[in-house]
Amino acid sequence: PIDQSEEKQTEAEIFAAGAISCETSVGLIYFCTNYFHFSCQFISALLTDSPADPRLNPGMPLSSSAANSYQQGCIRMTLEDSELWKSFHTVGTEMIITKHGRRMFPHCSISLSGLQPFANYVVMVDIVPADNVKYKLAVRHSSQWEVAGKSEPQPPCRTYIHPDSPAVGSHWMKQSLSFLKMKLTNNTLDQHGHIILHSMHRYYPRFHVIQADSPHTVCWGSFQTFSFPETVFTAVTAYQNPKHCLALHYSFYFGLLT
Repeated sequence: PIDQSEEKQTEAEIFAAGAISCETSVGLIYFCTNYFHFSCQFISALLTDSPADPRLNPGMPLSSSAANSYQQGCIRMTLEDSELWKSFHTVGTEMIITKHGRRMFPHCSISLSGLQPFANYVVMVDIVPADNVKYKLAVRHSSQWEVAGKSEPQPPCRTYIHPDSPAVGSHWMKQSLSFLKMKLTNNTLDQHGHIILHSMHRYYPRFHVIQADSPHTVCWGSFQTFSFPETVFTAVTAYQNPKHCLALHYSFYFGLLT
């Protein structure tokens, strides 16, 4: 039989352990809640008030903050989620690249107008260098990038063809076009068609609209190319800039990151 004093001692120890655990859990919840509110307030101010860094995209003309669509000839292209792109652009967008390929966030999504309704089009995207240098985070300022030397030789440029290609103009214009499945990799021997990039280099996507009946005949079709200054990003193997990480937390908690 268990001694009564031992039983009472055991109950007291269990109660004490439970109280400590409860206190720890409450403290953890309190900390997480306050950290969440602080992060949201900080990142909201950060994304709203910080001026855009013109060095983020030296190879492209800067557009006004209200511009999210461009027109060439009769064709107009609009960047979807432009405000989200601009928010990340303010702090310096980073995109993770991995050996097996990683999807972009924010991902590329566009809408089109002005196409000929019954003509066939191929829509594709490639990602090209924004400049000819590579970067590193500044030692004294962990949220600022600085030039670290000349860029490495770039791998052959690959294109990602939208899976609906080819399709008639009326199809392309009826809804937005997502390039969610496009993946980025740092594997120069990649055999899966992913876009090959170098870490610590800056890039931006170019969107091509080609009037053609097949992806194999795009060389002979008339085409228009579009790009958006706010889509410039730095390729990284792990997120570097603390401000970018806070922007990701902000997007996650408000349902933008899925």
